[in-house]
Amino acid sequence: MLKLLVLLLISVGLAICATRDKTAPRIKTPLGGLKGYYEISQNGNKYEAYEGIPYALPPIGKLRFKPPRPIPAWIGELSATKFGSVCIQYDQTTGVPPEVVGSEDCLYLNVYVPVREDKTPLPVLFWIHGGAFQFGSGMLYSPKYLMDHNVILVTINYRVGPMGFLSTEDEVVPGNMGLKDQSMALHWVSQNIEWFGGDPKKVTLVGLSAGGASVHYHYLSQMSAGLFKGTIYKI
Repeated sequence: MLKLLVLLLISVGLAICATRDKTAPRIKTPLGGLKGYYEISQNGNKYEAYEGIPYALPPIGKLRFKPPRPIPAWIGELSATKFGSVCIQYDQTTGVPPEVVGSEDCLYLNVYVPVREDKTPLPVLFWIHGGAFQFGSGMLYSPKYLMDHNVILVTINYRVGPMGFLSTEDEVVPGNMGLKDQSMALHWVSQNIEWFGGDPKKVTLVGLSAGGASVHYHYLSQMSAGLFKGTIYKI
């Protein structure tokens, strides 16, 4: 009897998972397919979440301490239902001494899209997290409040600490890899956000603290010129 009950529960669980998979939001981009999931906003509105989307090659091996390289197209459908790893950093929530967490394979972004009948392209908020360029990630802040408005939200990971900002002032370790990661993510948005229903000509950079400083740097940098329309930041 117990075995029968266990088998029944497993069957029900598999059926629920299969149903969720069929109803999950899906998007086809020039890079490949993406499967996300549905969530509910602060005021009870439905939105699509796509998390853990790679926007650059993993900066490991020969790419360590180097500018990011574009991600090539993948075959089939990528599951974008959970966050990618945070970049290597000290965990600010642990005791003293803090624990090192994260992975070098961390160049991922997240896209949140309100569900609506109107298909007019939406403006895009590109959020750059703070953290003194030493810690933080794209999953620090919930999208639930912004998803009650007609805007697409993009949050990103970028290399922090020595992995992102160490420099030997030569080609061996040129420096500012974290800022270059941000710019690469901006290029990704410019080339792909229309497939999510976003308007690549209406991208606004938003940042606080180190994120605010980053926004200011992109405002001045030719590397990010033409990739955004406006800025909102506080240092």
